[in-house]
Amino acid sequence: EKIKSPVGHALRGKEWIQYDNPYDVGMSGLLGYGAAYEATHECDLLILLGTDFPYNAFLPDDVKIAQVDVRPERLGRRSKLDLAVWGDVKETLRCLTPRVKPKGNRRFLDKMLKKHADALEGVVKAYTRKVEKHVPIHPEYVASVLDELADEDAVFTVDTG
Repeated sequence: EKIKSPVGHALRGKEWIQYDNPYDVGMSGLLGYGAAYEATHECDLLILLGTDFPYNAFLPDDVKIAQVDVRPERLGRRSKLDLAVWGDVKETLRCLTPRVKPKGNRRFLDKMLKKHADALEGVVKAYTRKVEKHVPIHPEYVASVLDELADEDAVFTVDTG
């Protein structure tokens, strides 16, 4: 919030980002979606927090990169770094955040949020429009129908098997 920056994540980092985070621009990597890829390639500075992206093909070559990780062997393993910080992410952010000047400009953030929203809308449309006769039924279509029919306080339990 302080720097008005988009937040992307890898698959294993998804659990650390709130589902309704207003700065979330999706997931990067092989299973990526949204505008995370664009945000990482169009930013001035990419900050990697506690991540060791398994697919370095999704990391930019021409952007300044800082990485914070508690495991020093992971620092710079996937891409060149302009700044490597060996430390706990939470503690590092706690110490550095007061030193960061707030940013007022939201142009880049808003651009990436719009790209993310457009990408998600496109995916939803692709799987939920004119698909009633598709066999097998797309899971996205089932989820969209449930979303329309369920009460606001409905609880779903899903098995991955």
